[in-house]
Formats: sequence, structure tokens, C-alpha cells
Amino acid sequence: MADQILSTVEQSQLQKQSSLRDLITNDYLEDTKNSNTIEIANLFFDSDVERAVQLNVWSNVFMTVSDIYAFFIWTPNIDIDIRMEKFSQDFISIWKAVASVVREGWKLKLQYLPAKSHIYSNGEHKTIRYYEAILEDKKAYFIFKQTYRVGLVINQLFQVQSLTATSWDLVPLDTIPQTSWLQEVTNTELDTLSIFVADDIQNSDDKNQSMVDKIKNLVYSLDRKQVMFETQFLKNIDQFIVLTNIDLSNEAQDSRGRIDFKKVWKVLSSSMHGAWPADIKFISNTNELIDEAIKYEQTQLTKVSSTTLIPLDFLWLTTSGTTSWSSRQIMISSFIKSVESKRAIIQKDFIEPILQLFISEGQKDELDNEITSNIFWEDVIPASGKEVADELKIARETWLISQDSAVKVYMWFNNDEEVQQEIAKINLDNNPEANASEWSESQSNS
Repeated sequence: MADQILSTVEQSQLQKQSSLRDLITNDYLEDTKNSNTIEIANLFFDSDVERAVQLNVWSNVFMTVSDIYAFFIWTPNIDIDIRMEKFSQDFISIWKAVASVVREGWKLKLQYLPAKSHIYSNGEHKTIRYYEAILEDKKAYFIFKQTYRVGLVINQLFQVQSLTATSWDLVPLDTIPQTSWLQEVTNTELDTLSIFVADDIQNSDDKNQSMVDKIKNLVYSLDRKQVMFETQFLKNIDQFIVLTNIDLSNEAQDSRGRIDFKKVWKVLSSSMHGAWPADIKFISNTNELIDEAIKYEQTQLTKVSSTTLIPLDFLWLTTSGTTSWSSRQIMISSFIKSVESKRAIIQKDFIEPILQLFISEGQKDELDNEITSNIFWEDVIPASGKEVADELKIARETWLISQDSAVKVYMWFNNDEEVQQEIAKINLDNNPEANASEWSESQSNS
């Protein structure tokens, strides 16, 4: 029997993190233990959870919110290879992003770690992953625990009777294929921790509540409405037809009294001269509550927009109708500030420390150049080419930017050599005498 793997508090934290991450991938829709899936089953499918999973119609709001923020946070221009999409999605859903640095020979490499598996307790960073394997024709369960310390990572594999068991056994890492290549202790050869965490919990007024967590109940309600719309539409697709004082002959009816409307026109005239007026009514099987629910759904999407600061037209509600990026930026300034604040946290707590480690270790980029601490983010909402040119023109005229920097920004150049070549061409175009001399010289040489 080994020491305790996880405390009750740690288990609860991991459970919450995993459930939040499942929301933005839509995995929660396949979870028969999800509270909203169970509620949908009770409301619309006679408590048949499996049928609810199969026929669940989802709103896709969680994924949309995550994708929008991941798209606009984007990836900064830096000298190391880092793809921000997964980190941004973790940040929006769980409120943190996690990466580790590993050695491949003399080179350092950045590695994504699922934030849902990360916990920080008792002054240590840990990652916890769950595995299933078949041992001796039986399903076995394992918990893989990594503890990060300065200069090393401790790897432990525990076999448990179930994922909720309170007893466990420490087993060799090669018991399962997923961990067989690891050693019990990995020496990182670093003077610092090899794990990096961007954590917004300390920066947020709502402690331990991520953006996705804030809208969870709202979106669950929207999901339930989507299922209600679907089931009600299917139930109410046919019309009732009421025939009043119309005497139909046997030709238009079968043995069960059901009417064959293809034959009604042949016998209709036989009932037009009775004591009571004949009539045919078509009654639509409508449900006015659906109309009210659809209107309220719009209200709830507006609340999602307000909570996440994502513009309404990004959530399919309205279109702004603006004619310029400048007007649009004013309308969505709150969203832009929200994206910029998240970029700032990711840069300060995540990107800058990683860059400093690479620099201190003498690492080089893909072109074998020294890695620098330069970090450049594109505008959240890019300006048009004309607006960029106008801004650079004003900056140059007021001596706020050099010609080199203006050319680099406007032309999207990555190195100084390209900038100098472009400036040389500009100077040549703006100097007719030099331009004529160069043309004359080229003619002489030809």
C-alpha cells in the first residue's frame, strides 16, 4: 500500500476541471452521468438516458465561446514554436494553461499538458492521468502521477480497483504501454521547474470560476430548449382535419373507418344538401409555448454575450451593419479588452518565463539564430490596409515611429535585411535623378 495518491479536495478539483473541459469539446453530450443529460432524459425521453444521448440536440454555445476566444487570442510572434489554440481553450474553460519543457538531446522542446490533469497542492505542481488496460483478460485501472520539482520529475503508477477506489498499489511503470518508456525519476538538468502555468484564478474576481463555468447553467437551459423544440416539432408536424356533416360513402373509407382522401372528391357532392351545412376544417397542431421559448432563447443568448463579452453577432443574434473597422472596434471594445487582458496574463505567467528559460539555456530558433525575448501580438481586430497606412503616416509625421519600423509593420517583414532593401527601393523611386542614372547605366551595360 502506497501513500495517499490524492486527497478528497484534489479529487474534487480534478473532477471539476475534467467536466469543464468536456463542455467545450461537446463530450458532455455523450456522458450518461452528466446532470443535464439526465434531466433531458427525464423531461423528454421517459428517463431513458441512452436514448437522450442518441437524440440530444445541442446548442454548441460552449464550443463557440471557446473557439472565438482561442481564435482572437491567437499566437504571438516569438522565436520558439508554440501553438496557442489548446492552451487558450484550457484557459477559457478551466482558467489555466499548462506546459512543460523537455529535453531532446541538447534541445529544449515545449510540450502541451492538459490543464484538466493539473493540480497545485502542498507547494507542488502535479499532473494526474487515468488509464485503463487489459491485464490477464481483465480490465484494470491505473492512476499515473507526475510530481514536478526543481531539476526533476517524479513518475509514479498506481493500480486501483476502480477510479473511485480508496486503496491502491504502486506498480512498475512498464506495467502499461502508456508509461513503459518512463523512468521513476526524470532529471531535467534545469535549475528551475520544468512546468509552466498561466493561471487566472488569482487574477479573477470570481475565484475558481472560469468563463465557461459562468455560463454553464445558461447553456444547459439552452440545450434543454433545443431538445424541446425538436421533439415538439416532430409531434406537431401533421394537421388535424375535421369533417362536419359530410356523408362519405364506403368507397372513401376502409374497414377501420379511416378515410382515403384521394377518393373524397368523388363523393363530396352527395352531402351538400343536408339539413345542416357541411364544412371541412384544417386545424394546425400548434404549441404557443414554443414561440415564447424561442424568444426567451434569444434573451438567454444575450445573457451569454453579456457574461463572456462576446459580441451578439458572434453568437448569431444580430449584425452590426458597421462600415469601417474603426466603428466596429468601438462597438466591441469590451471584447477586445477582455482578449487583451487574457493575452497579458498568458504572456506574463507563461510565455515570458518559457522564453527566459530557452535564452538562459542558449537555445536557437529553427534558422539557428539566438532566441530573443521579443513578443509581438497582432491586433485583436486587424485594421484595413488603408487605416494602417494612415496611422503609420501620422506616426511618421509626428516623429513617433522610425521609417524602418513603419516599413516593417506595413509590409509584414520579419527581418531587418528585407526592411533595408525596401527602403532602398523607396529612396530610389523618390529620387528621379538617381533613378535615371541607374537606368542609363543599365542601358550602357546592355
